[in-house]
Amino acid sequence: MLLKPAVLNFWNSVSQLGNQSFEENDVVERVTPTFNRLTVFDPRIPHGVAPVQGTMNPLEGRLVLHGWFTQPRPHYKGTIATEKVEIALAQFDEHLGEDLSQKMNEGLFSSSGTAAYRIVIAPTGKVSKVIALAHSLASAEPEGAYRDHRFLTTLVTDHFRSHAFPKAKTGSSLTLPLTIVGATED
Repeated sequence: MLLKPAVLNFWNSVSQLGNQSFEENDVVERVTPTFNRLTVFDPRIPHGVAPVQGTMNPLEGRLVLHGWFTQPRPHYKGTIATEKVEIALAQFDEHLGEDLSQKMNEGLFSSSGTAAYRIVIAPTGKVSKVIALAHSLASAEPEGAYRDHRFLTTLVTDHFRSHAFPKAKTGSSLTLPLTIVGATED
């Protein structure tokens, strides 16, 4: 069972709800335990598992795997010297920190989560493509995560398109996960 996303922002919107009452199905989404199903979800969402009853014979039972992904980190594949890629990442990190701090201070960026990008580098050293792979950005504002992901994608694209890597024999790719902790109220 997963708590529905609207409930996470419940107190910010309670004044708009009037005297509406809520039943379990209004606040919780139940995932039916279907045979041969893999369930993957954002662990930041409050969740629970109901007790399962049935055979105790391991040959007739079910298998449950429970785990966490490792902390996201950049992954580079190519022929450019790793040190040159690390310099580009350090410059980007500084640039990102400045831009995000400014947006947060202005109240224009409120999301937290992870966003992953693939930066494709041509043999000429120019970035030929920036691909947004996935994100788990969440915001208390209804359209905040969507707005913030667009801003972040533009920031990543603009920075790496303006950065020149050294020439190489073959193309390269950099997978860049960004973990963002949004602004908090004091």
